[in-house]
This record gives sequence, C-alpha cells and structure tokens, in this order.
Amino acid sequence: MRLATLIFTAFLVAVGFLAFPAAAQIPTRLTDQEFWRLASEFSERDGTYHSENLVSNEIRFQQIVPELIRKVKPGGVYVGVGPEQNFTYISAVRPSMVFIVDIRRGNLDLHLIYKAIFEMSADRSEFVSRLFSRARPTGLSTTSTATEIFNAYRKASPSQTLFNQNLKEIKNHLITKHGFKLSDVDLKASTSSIPIFSNPGRNSATSLRAEAPRVEFLPISS
Repeated sequence: MRLATLIFTAFLVAVGFLAFPAAAQIPTRLTDQEFWRLASEFSERDGTYHSENLVSNEIRFQQIVPELIRKVKPGGVYVGVGPEQNFTYISAVRPSMVFIVDIRRGNLDLHLIYKAIFEMSADRSEFVSRLFSRARPTGLSTTSTATEIFNAYRKASPSQTLFNQNLKEIKNHLITKHGFKLSDVDLKASTSSIPIFSNPGRNSATSLRAEAPRVEFLPISS
C-alpha cells in the first residue's frame, strides 16, 4: 500500500486529534529549511489518479465541530487529510502544530498555495481576492463575516491581470522568500490549480481530469 503524501503545515497555529505528551515538546516554529525537509523526506513519489479534490466533497464535515471543541484541548498536534475542510477543524481546536496528509501530491501543492496566500493576505477579504483573482469589493472590512465576504465577491468578475499578478507573487513567496525547492512538476501543478478557483460559473467540489473542474462559492464559517 502506498504511503500518504505528506505536507507539514507549520504556518498554521491552531490541537488536533492526536494527543501530545507535553506541549513543551512541540516547537513554537519551524525554520523554512526544517519545513521543507519534513515535507520532502516524509513524502513519496507521486502517482497517477483519476480525480483531484481541490475543495472538500464532504457537505457535513462541520457537524462534528461542537464535539471537537468540547473534547479536544488546544495546544496539541492536529493530523488531517485532504483540502480546505482542515482549516475549519484547525480553527476550532487550535493546535500548536499541524500535519496534513494525502495520497495525492497535488494536495501538497494545493496547501503550499494556501500557505502563500494566507501569509500574503492582511485579512480574510484579501485572502478571497487573491484566491479567486477578483478585485476586492468596497465595503468589506476586518469585521466582515464570511457570508458578507462571499456575497460581495459573487458580484465581482475574475481578472486576468490579478491572476497573473497573484501567480507571480505566490511563486516568488514560496521559492524566493521561503527558499522551497519546488520541482517543475510542483510548479506545473500549482499553476494548473489556481485557474480553477478564478474560473467563474463553477459548482462542484470535485474536479475530474476528463472534464472541466468546478468550484462553488461557499463560506466555511462566519
């Protein structure tokens, strides 16, 4: 059985489902070199898969959040799988360190994109602007809810100029700022993932290679 491709998301500060003996044993921060060494050495070679889950296809993943908050103490280690549904759990349980695993290496590339956009964005509205390549609508602030943010961006059109700028800044952030040694395959995967989010009129959470992938504007939380 193939081992899961692993991405170590140290950029997220928030305890997951794995208990840790002592919080003092968890490093407060990883260097860029440590981050990339873990991501590289813990991952195996990529395979060929029929589908890519660029956004979660689980529509009820939030239902366990109240139970997680009740049972899980903040400050431990979170281990998750797949795309963006992890951010909801991480926000809820507040781990000190995060591991996200997936059999598809494309999931590593996707989370590196998220890492760059998280770090480059001053607030949630700017994050959505960068992810979907749409100009930030007026009236949004740091106190705007997820519903207000997505309702505003639904009326905005994707911008090729913003897309080109975002792609360039993401690559520069990962390669120049952090010094991550991304392969040509990783760069190609990252480049092919971003247009999916900026493409209008998409509705499905799962993309199949045989057809155009689709993404729906759904707020994760308010």
